[in-house]
Amino acid sequence: MLVILLLLAEYKEWNLGVWWFKTSASLSFVLLAWVHGALIKGPYGISILIAVVFCMIGDILLIPQQKKYFLMGVGAFLFGHVAFLAAFFTGPAAFNLGQLLLALILEVFFIFFIMRWPWREIPKELFIPVNIYIVVISSMVAVAASTVGGGAHWITLLAAVMFFISDISVAQHQFRARKFTNKLWGLPLYYGAVLLFVSTLSR
Repeated sequence: MLVILLLLAEYKEWNLGVWWFKTSASLSFVLLAWVHGALIKGPYGISILIAVVFCMIGDILLIPQQKKYFLMGVGAFLFGHVAFLAAFFTGPAAFNLGQLLLALILEVFFIFFIMRWPWREIPKELFIPVNIYIVVISSMVAVAASTVGGGAHWITLLAAVMFFISDISVAQHQFRARKFTNKLWGLPLYYGAVLLFVSTLSR
């Protein structure tokens, strides 16, 4: 419901509503992780909780749509993905090297052949931070794939891929054209991804 209200606020360009509904929606997945006992689920649960807290911070920093806050938001999400990686490394599933290599190959193909256009649009001062972020989130997806190959639930990989794809909408909105359609499909995909990550705490 909060995501629907957020989309309506974005469509109406109601800034106060965007602040209220986005903050509330992001806070909700932090609270959900808490309710699911993240703090008593060992290193995996704590890492997931830290990850979603950084995601919430990143969400808030992206609201002003100003370059300095965007850069800070990228940093927050980067730390969030590092925390997700920590969760995968401390989780019970083993790593499947074949799945890891296959995921990395597919991601390289996707980034260099399908997403070539964003590089031309990225401002010079953001080029290095954005590319560091791309490396980190790509690593997160690849490691998620390897853990699924090693016995983790498939929801882990689905969440990682959904998060990765949702970032395309952010790139389109920030570097190419600021259109509501970017948020229309990107926001539900993003919030769905984070909720799926949180749901792994109960599995």
